[in-house]
Amino acid sequence: MAVRKPLTVFTVVASFLLCGGFSIQQGRIIGPDHIDDPSWALLAGNKFSIDEAKGLYKADFNDSVKRLAGHDFRIAGYMMPLDAKLQSNHFIIVRRSPGCPFCPPNAVGEAVEVITKTPTRYTQELTSVEGVLQLEPTSSEGLFFKLSGAKVS
Repeated sequence: MAVRKPLTVFTVVASFLLCGGFSIQQGRIIGPDHIDDPSWALLAGNKFSIDEAKGLYKADFNDSVKRLAGHDFRIAGYMMPLDAKLQSNHFIIVRRSPGCPFCPPNAVGEAVEVITKTPTRYTQELTSVEGVLQLEPTSSEGLFFKLSGAKVS
């Protein structure tokens, strides 16, 4: 049985100041912008492994995800730029904000490569993207999902 540490006043106050507010869910503090899109659970529900000899990550996609391939798919998350530009049409969107000190790190399957039709301005805010979902069963970077022809809303 896991022992949970009680939330301290410092943790609650720091969360409020850094995230602009909070809610407590299953003993975790969640900021107001940390809305967990249910699509992330769907993508993370696949089996991931690594072929160390080849240096490749592998994904075994479940039937629900396979049916989504080639169709429009929408997901909300946080942008991670791939270069030091204010605008880009190629970036990664992840489940949890990489700048949130109270959020756990993103896991395998919680990142989507995005290629937009037009350059998109980088933001640290929760962002929704929609495009055609492509599945990548092997990847040297651990990116198994791609949205092409995407638009940001």
